[in-house]
Amino acid sequence: MTDELLQILWTIEKSLEMAPKLAANLDRIIQSPLFTVADVPAPTQEEKKTPDEGESDQALLDLSAAT
Repeated sequence: MTDELLQILWTIEKSLEMAPKLAANLDRIIQSPLFTVADVPAPTQEEKKTPDEGESDQALLDLSAAT
């Protein structure tokens, strides 16, 4: 339990240390040019289709297993 608490504290410490850099990066991103919906092509009818069962190459997450 002590190791877990130390890891949480280290994570919080590192997050606080990074906050000024992250805020500066966010400001830079917000001030940069953005793209609009007009810049993105509309999807084709084929691209709008949902994948059929078994067609996806993504693995399914089994949430039924107890931990």
